[in-house]
Amino acid sequence: MDDDLGDLSELMGDDYEHGADTGEGDPNVKPKRAPPPKAYVQSITESSILVQFPPQKQFLKKLIAQAMPVIMVKDPANPFESFGAGGVEIVATGDPMEATEARLVGLRPGTAYICRLILTNPAGATGGEISGKMLTKCAAPKAPTFFHSKASSIFIRFDAQGKNGAQEVSRLTIGVARAGAKDPFDLANKPGEMSDGSARCGELKQARIQKLRPGSMYCFRLIVHNAAGKVIGATSQPMLTMPGPASRLREDSTSRTSDSVHLKFEPHYQHLTKLTIQYTKIEGSKATFEQLMKKNGKSQEIKDPQNATDSLVSGLEGNKKYVFRLLAENKSGRNVGPILGPITTVEHAPDMLDKSGWMTILPKNSGKKTLSRRMSMKKKNIGEKYWFVIDGRLLNWFTDVACKNEIDFLHLSKLKRITYVPDGDGQARQFSLDLKDGSKMSLECASSDPNVTTHDYTMSWMTAVQNALTTQPDEEKPKSEGRRASILAASEEELEDDEEEEMNEEEFGDFEEGGFGGFEEEGFGDADEEEGGGAAPEEAPEEGAEQFGDDFGGFGEDDDEEEGDEFGGFD
Repeated sequence: MDDDLGDLSELMGDDYEHGADTGEGDPNVKPKRAPPPKAYVQSITESSILVQFPPQKQFLKKLIAQAMPVIMVKDPANPFESFGAGGVEIVATGDPMEATEARLVGLRPGTAYICRLILTNPAGATGGEISGKMLTKCAAPKAPTFFHSKASSIFIRFDAQGKNGAQEVSRLTIGVARAGAKDPFDLANKPGEMSDGSARCGELKQARIQKLRPGSMYCFRLIVHNAAGKVIGATSQPMLTMPGPASRLREDSTSRTSDSVHLKFEPHYQHLTKLTIQYTKIEGSKATFEQLMKKNGKSQEIKDPQNATDSLVSGLEGNKKYVFRLLAENKSGRNVGPILGPITTVEHAPDMLDKSGWMTILPKNSGKKTLSRRMSMKKKNIGEKYWFVIDGRLLNWFTDVACKNEIDFLHLSKLKRITYVPDGDGQARQFSLDLKDGSKMSLECASSDPNVTTHDYTMSWMTAVQNALTTQPDEEKPKSEGRRASILAASEEELEDDEEEEMNEEEFGDFEEGGFGGFEEEGFGDADEEEGGGAAPEEAPEEGAEQFGDDFGGFGEDDDEEEGDEFGGFD
């Protein structure tokens, strides 16, 4: 009997060939096409994707999952035609009819894939429907490396996470934490993060992390994001910011001498490896600190740079102006501090015999009492400065403390009285030795020692002159109580009247016996307490009050970034 049905497959349609006539399929008919597998996102790694699907039954003898990199597809209409170039496949384990998942391994990090299932039964094999894009996580980034730093920022370098387009990166995050803890990025250590979500974030190769603390250690790590999730990279080695500006210097003025200055400052810590005091003498025209340092500057390294709080700078010259600053260094760089000074060292004045020290002999004023003369007396008198020494009743003066070049001498037996003109505030600066022959020797004192005022220095000299007259040599026995020269606080009018008298120009002679007679015994400032006039010069500015800008040029404020909350964005 002839079969009028003809080709059964044509009569039954496509389903007949794919075993769709029963729920379990037909072993004599090829399997129907499998639906597209779905990725189990929570289990995606940088090199594997777990795909899931329903059981396929159909008398399957093998179930294969295939993955094809999207960037390797040559024909979008038939993407798996080029499967051999970079494609990956895996055979499902267990009973293929009951399999519900397969893990595709050996995939590229941060790469998009398309997947499908290949079902095989006794009748043949059938390719399944193609899935949408599945993305692996990015590869774990390497630890960033140190580039350079400033006091409040660190520059780091790292590989571009996009790997020239091979990885899909949607966001790049940099984690930062203070170094020192076992796990710096433990939440208890309050780490920070900053992110870049721009389209070109995968191309970044370096970053600047701001608002850090000076002289502090930090660790960094990269976190790379894409649609598959995030991957945390390795933690870097500790990196150190530069020191902040070195501490402000302050002087212990009680220790100032003719060749040394004692300076104090706050401890620095900041992982310092070196702390240096730079100092230079001010000479000549205006100049910057750097210019002066090149000319005659010196440096003194301080022991224990992290914890030191003071240093004695020695080897200075007497009665010279100096400026000082600190230079702090650690392995990341160096930073200077504010400038202290000018500080004038004490004038070298060694103790000699009964009394010694520097004084200035003021020039003699002569002529009529005119308005111009009165005005000129208001100005500071300029005289010659000499080294004076009292030895018994002999007052000598020399050009220097070596006493090799004697200028002149005065036997104090020639003295009639000592007068001085107080300043407006009652302080002594100048005094005069009025001699019996009517001549006068006017002296001006100035103290460069911050612990001795000019007034005290002046009074010490007047006292020393008076004591030289009242002290008898050991071999002499006084017949009666010794007499003293009077020390009078003279008024301006009295001084001017004295100056109008003719001066006896006879040089000081040898000591004449007879001593003093007929003078009232008066203490300092007890007689004629009228205030002095304008002959005394104005008080010099307080030591150290001179501003640095008056002697130097070219300095500005530190331009370090303002400190704020830790961890800022990166550029």
